[in-house]
Parts: sequence; structure tokens; C-alpha cells
Amino acid sequence: MNTKAILLFILCFSTVLHAQHQHPANVRCLYDHGVEQMEAKYPGFIKAANAAFEDAKQRGNNSAQLRNSYTIPVAFHVVWNTAAEKISECKVLEQIEILNEDYRRLNPDTANLRPFFNSIVGNPQITFRLDTIIWKQTATTTFDPGFPPSTATSDMVKQTSNGGSDALDTKQYLNIWACNMGTGGTLGFAYPPVGMANWPAGSYSTDSTLQGVVLDYKIVNRSAVYTVTSPFGPPSTINTQGRTAVHEVGHYLGMRHIWGDGPFANFGIADCTVDDGIMDTPNSGLPSQFTCDTTQNTCFAGTPGDSVDMIENYMDYSEESCMNAFTKGQVALMHGVLVSGGLRADLATTPDPNRPYNDGMLYPQSLVASSTPTCLSQQAGSTANARPSMDPCTGTVARDVWYSFTAVNDSLVVELSNITNTQGSGMVLVHEVLENACTTPNSLSCSTQNTDTLIGLTPGNTYMIRVYSLDSASSQNFDICVRNVSTSVIITNTKSVEKATPTIAIAPNPTTGLFTINVEGAITEGFVQVRNLLGQPISNQLNLAGEQSSVQVDLSKQSSGVYILEFHINGRQSIKKVVLNK
Repeated sequence: MNTKAILLFILCFSTVLHAQHQHPANVRCLYDHGVEQMEAKYPGFIKAANAAFEDAKQRGNNSAQLRNSYTIPVAFHVVWNTAAEKISECKVLEQIEILNEDYRRLNPDTANLRPFFNSIVGNPQITFRLDTIIWKQTATTTFDPGFPPSTATSDMVKQTSNGGSDALDTKQYLNIWACNMGTGGTLGFAYPPVGMANWPAGSYSTDSTLQGVVLDYKIVNRSAVYTVTSPFGPPSTINTQGRTAVHEVGHYLGMRHIWGDGPFANFGIADCTVDDGIMDTPNSGLPSQFTCDTTQNTCFAGTPGDSVDMIENYMDYSEESCMNAFTKGQVALMHGVLVSGGLRADLATTPDPNRPYNDGMLYPQSLVASSTPTCLSQQAGSTANARPSMDPCTGTVARDVWYSFTAVNDSLVVELSNITNTQGSGMVLVHEVLENACTTPNSLSCSTQNTDTLIGLTPGNTYMIRVYSLDSASSQNFDICVRNVSTSVIITNTKSVEKATPTIAIAPNPTTGLFTINVEGAITEGFVQVRNLLGQPISNQLNLAGEQSSVQVDLSKQSSGVYILEFHINGRQSIKKVVLNK
């Protein structure tokens, strides 16, 4: 097969591509400009890229060197200007899941592959391990490559000095950046591996800090609709399924487009004189242009042994719902890049941080909420080796772990106990309770207290808890449970003892600041604490004792709103509310 085609690195879907037949002079996919810019900046780029490709193929064909599976550590950068661009941790984790499904052939749509291609399909057995997420706010409104496009503009997202986020060591991590790339149809791009040893004498080397994948933030999702604007017609929409990343990582691992990017193909003319250099990908002369046309046959139709185009291949431009496979030859090439001595072999040497299972809001550990005030189902937890996942509700997040529970009552208690250090000296844990954590996170409570009462829950709804250390240099082991808040029965020496419930009066309520709490009934031990709606204490514990107790509370320095009075009386807990109206 002809291997003169350059190593390509751009995925672009747009109405511009659909208009190639009508506007050949104006339509050039972003890779054209990128290759020209790289060749101009680093003379010999094209020659070196081809040499690197051939080296990877040779290594991939030498099966004695290869392992069965490979793990690629990922550093994911979210570079955002508006709130919509600040994609959630759940979307990032979802994108990693899609990569793991497709690169381990665990994707549920493998059955959609036409039987004609069964014999050539391979399983890459590549796992992507998310090691860190970096959120970076920028004053840059867009990293749109423009028209005519320029990779230099989009590369700015990889540079803190240009409004982006500097890469983590690109030999140790696959860096993925999500940002606003505009609406011109460029969904992402990636540079191929270029071996420095292959560069011709006197040539320059590429900037290693720019290695990685860039994605438009709008398509980092298992299901999204991307609206394309074009100077050649009305806006159109593209349905995506997270497979732009799959395609771009393919370029990052050395693969070309399956039609070989012949020069005439850029003008909508089938070019069968070049191809991708992989023996088992059927020859095609044109990209699918984001369709699922199973009849497409752009090269040698009717010739004995000819095949229809493999629109199921991730390295085509077919609609993402059609993509579901790599070939064995493509797998061998990727393994040749990752094997010892390969151009991205250093990825295998990155230490595994051994994250806990519940490291991330998409993977919470389930807690069973007790309908009694006793912790019937404690779970052991640890923040050791966890990574931060979102903005703190207080303090600084260095690492956090996640839990979920289904409310059995409208008021429940989150209880942490048996806290021990695994790193540092801090002993204070923060726990935050959220609803709709993966979509529109709403914080219901944020507390540094080991016992925290939640109110206003909806029985049957699921809520999330994240736990992290108030001291960002420390990590802890702990036990956690969710239990009911009060009952008329307390447990003393394993025997049930009925207690009369004291009556509680609050006056005036609403208050302008100063109010009195009167408690009548036998109190052997008790106190009351005032909290805001985030669950944060705003008073010391006020002692209650005797047959009658009366305490005054002054909220005159607080803002108007609803405040929680948390009573602990004779081993029971109860909640009252007071309204401050200044």
C-alpha cells in the first residue's frame, strides 16, 4: 500500500465539509493548514512523521515485543470562560468511560458491525486511567481555529501564558484539553507521535509541550448536539456520542484517516492513489462526511475482491453512531507506538496513584440510611490517594471521595467517626451533601462537624456526600453512616427506656435578632446549637438542664433568612427553625 500520505491529526466535521463539491477553492480541513504550518516551522516534519509511522508499524508487526494490554494515564484540562464551558467531573469521567469501552471493544454497539468485516476487527485492549482533572478559568472567550484555520490559535489552550493550561509532562501523560473551539465545525485535533531520532539532519524538533488532544467542550458527553455555523449556508446540527475523543486519540497513537487524505479528496474527488498505510483497512478515496451510508464504495467498485468502505471505523468521518471498530492492523500500529522503544512508550512508566474506587462523583459508594438514630450500616472510607474533583465548599480540596444514599426521612444525620490520619496532621474532615450532583450540583450542606443534621430532604430521592480534609496536606481514614435524627426511644445499657419529650418554645419567631428558647421537661443532659442552611454552626453549644431551661440567642449580626436550631436532649435529636427578618 502507498505510504506517502502524511500523518494526519485533525478531526473536523462541518457544513464546510458537506459543501466541498460546491466550494472546492474555500474548503480545506484543519489538518491541511496544520501540516503546512508544522512543515514551515519545523522543516522535515512530513519526512519525520512518515519515518515515525513506519517505525511504529514495524514494531507493531513484531508480535514478540508486544504486551496484550496497555494503560495510558490521562491529565484532563477543563479550560473555561463561561459557566457552561466549565464541564462537570461527571462529563469528564463519562468521556473516559467511552474511551475505555471503545479501546477495549466493550462498546455496546459492536453488534452493528457488518459481518463482512468480522475477520479484520481487532481489540486494542488499551485502558485510559484518569489521574487528574485540572479546571482553569481563562479570559479567552474562544480558541476557535478560524477560517482559514490555524492550529496555532487552538494550541494556545495548552499554554498558561496564552490563556490556557500548561500540559503535565507529555511523556508521562496523555493530556486532553476541553475548551470553546467556536462553532465552525472543528470538534477536536491531536498531534501524532513524531520521533526525534527520525528527524533529518539540521531540522528542528516539535514542541513536546503541545502533544495531546484538544476537544470542544460541547461534545465531551455521551450524547450531545453540536450546531455548526458556516459561511456557505444555514446552520446545521451534528449528533455526537463522545467519539471525537476516540478518533483524536487514534491520531495521537499514530493512526491516519482510513482514506489516506489524498489531495483530491479535499475537493470531494475520490483519490484512490493513497491510503492510510494499514494493510487490512479497505481502500477508500473519500471520507464519509458524517453519514452512515452502508453502500458507499469510493474505490474500485466492481473489481474482484473489492470492499465497500468501512464506515464503522473510528478513523473515518462517519456519523458517530456508526463508528464501532478498529482493525487488527490499526491495533498493531497503536501497540507499536506504546511498546518498549515505541514513540509513546514512556506512558507505561507513569506511577499508578492507586485512586480509591469512589474517587469521583460518577462512582459513589452506596450508603444505606438507617431509619433509627443508630448507625446500623457504617462504611469504612479513606481520602488517601484521592484527587480533587470540584470547587470547595470550605477550605481547600486536595482529595475527595464520594458516597450516595437514598433518603428514608425528611431529616437525617450524616455521622463521621473513628477518624485517623494517613498523611499529615490534620484531623478535621469536611463533608458536603449535594443533590443533582452530575447535572446541576446543588449544595445542601457543608460542615466540618462530625455529626451534621440534614433537613428538608425528599424521602426516596438520592443524595450525594463528598468527604475531604480541611487540611489539604492531610488525608484520613474514617467511618461514615447516615441515620435518622430522633425517636422517643433511647438505648441505655442495651435496654429501651421511654422518655417524655420536652416541649420547646421559641419567641419571637420571626425575630429581628434577639429571641428566647424555652424548654420544659426533665432534662438530664442537653444542648442546642444554631446552624445556617449550609449546616455550618454559627453559635457555641448552649447548655440545657433541669425541669425548665431558658437561653437567649442573638442573631443580629447575621443576614436575614432561615436558621436551624439543632437540639440534643436526653440522647435524642430534634430540629426547629427560626426566621430572621431584620
